[in-house]
Amino acid sequence: MRTITLSDSLAKEIHRVARKCGYAEEKQFIEDILKEKVLEYKRDMFMKGVADIQRKLAAKGVTEDEIIADFERFRHSQSRSPAT
Repeated sequence: MRTITLSDSLAKEIHRVARKCGYAEEKQFIEDILKEKVLEYKRDMFMKGVADIQRKLAAKGVTEDEIIADFERFRHSQSRSPAT
C-alpha cells in the first residue's frame, strides 16, 4: 500500500465528487479513477501501435483484403493439421 499527499483543494474536490458519484469511501473512488486512467493509457498505446502497423502495411501496399485472405488460409491450414 502506498500513501500519497494531495493539496487541500484537490482533496476537497475529490471528496465532493466521490460523494456525488455515490462512493461512500474516497479511497475506492480514487482507485477506480486511477484504474480508468491506466486503462485509457494502455488503450492509447495499443491504438498507436495499430496505427503504426497500418502505416507500415500501407507503405508496403498490403491491403486489408490480402490480410484477411492470408489469415483465412492460415486458419484453414490449422484446422486440417492433426492435434499435437
